[in-house]
Amino acid sequence: MTNIKGMLYLALGMLGLVIIQLWYQQHPTITPQPATSHAAVHKEALDIVDPSRLVSMENDYLKVDIDPVGAKIVQTAIKGYFKTIKKVNLVTLLSQGKDYQYYALSGYQGDEALVFSIDHADKHAIVLSAAKNNIKYIKQFTFSETPYTVIQSNTVENNSFDPIKLRPYIAFLSMHESDEALPAKSFHPGEIQPATGGWFSIPTYSGASYYTESKPYTKLPYTKIETGTSPVKITGGWFALQQRYFLNAWVPSPSSTNTLQTHWQNDVGDDLRKMILQMIGPEILVDADKQVQTQQTLYSGPELENVLHQIAPGLDLTIDYGWLWLLSHWLFWIMDKIDLIVHNWGISIILVTALIKLVFYKMSEKAFVSGLRMKKIQPRIQQIQEQFKDDPASKNKAILELYQKEKINPVGGCLPLLIQFPFLIALYWVLIESVQLRQAAFLWIPDLSSYDPFYILPVILGLGMYFQQKMTPTALDPAQEQAMMVVPFLMTFLFSRFPAGLALYMLTNAFLTALQQWYLARKYK
Repeated sequence: MTNIKGMLYLALGMLGLVIIQLWYQQHPTITPQPATSHAAVHKEALDIVDPSRLVSMENDYLKVDIDPVGAKIVQTAIKGYFKTIKKVNLVTLLSQGKDYQYYALSGYQGDEALVFSIDHADKHAIVLSAAKNNIKYIKQFTFSETPYTVIQSNTVENNSFDPIKLRPYIAFLSMHESDEALPAKSFHPGEIQPATGGWFSIPTYSGASYYTESKPYTKLPYTKIETGTSPVKITGGWFALQQRYFLNAWVPSPSSTNTLQTHWQNDVGDDLRKMILQMIGPEILVDADKQVQTQQTLYSGPELENVLHQIAPGLDLTIDYGWLWLLSHWLFWIMDKIDLIVHNWGISIILVTALIKLVFYKMSEKAFVSGLRMKKIQPRIQQIQEQFKDDPASKNKAILELYQKEKINPVGGCLPLLIQFPFLIALYWVLIESVQLRQAAFLWIPDLSSYDPFYILPVILGLGMYFQQKMTPTALDPAQEQAMMVVPFLMTFLFSRFPAGLALYMLTNAFLTALQQWYLARKYK
């Protein structure tokens, strides 16, 4: 078995993996669960807001817009991250449009529709208050020292003559309206970002997730929220709504115990979808002339491991690198360290590829030698096949004895490629999950996480595979060699729509492999 034949298996394996994961994304396993009891959220909490009444604050990382009705956060603009490579409009996570709303809300049940007045507002802090039945509600918003985070403090003053009972809450509220049916698997809480990964792109996870002490990261797809989920009691923890590269997450006080609940509503007669993901705290008794306060943190920003790690345990796990997460994590760590020096992610990919080749050089050399030996004994194998053409058992036994006598491993030539396969998949997840590579330019390529717009890398890759095939010692007969010519075309086709960073990795790997083959051919001629 030669390196070229192994490349074919590699390409077919990648294609199979893509098909399987695409199917899984479209057909998730859903376990029906009882409908969730949920605290009512007032209708006004999901209404379109009037931009003229919004109050804003901002720092170097975020611009936050707050609606006095319910004192809810209705928009977060992420500074330094743009919707497209034209770098005109900032990415907005919480936002609203003509057919959708996506808000974050925190307070005490019953305050969702109150109209708050502005007590204080500047670029770094906002304080709003409202009163009802001698009960005063105060909501204060400030920025944390941690990037992309807002600290919200909610205070209730009981100025009545009687004790009152309250339940704190934190929630994400979303509504989508469409002229066409909107299934849960297509639901998105806010503005849908354009998918530029290509026709073979494996979708990244988009949905809810949460943390418990027993399981630091649990996915909660919208399809599961639609069917109904059971309430989950959580001490501390967090819950989030994820999309590619970004997330919104509520983090309650670490010492508080809350119940995570979901609610999904399909309005009859129109294509309207409402989704509520919330934590409800235990009932609190507030005596007359007393007050109570809760504090929680909202993260609205990119999935940056070093930042998420500071906010809450397990929040960095929302950077979902798939089943090869450990290998992906280390690949990204190495690339990140290289980028600190070279300041270019394309060069980082090239250098990490060279490092991988260096690590497995000895193994590749043994595979090359194995290929030479296989080619040398090919006439003897053909004689055995001719001699025992009517006796398969004797033929296989004779060939095996020949391998043992010559000390040849028949699969030795494929081993480096089999080892390369996990690195390829792990790097793929790094490219589509790491926000640092989003819109990262390299030479003519504007975005390494998307496909090469001019298809230059895939074409060069195909040519490189072709020349590598010509230089690789093979034990195949002429007919089989002709059949293997499909490999360069297949690789060109596959990588024409894979992320350009992955094509750059494969092209660099093919070039270094060809250089290595040339060197080994001279060494063992």
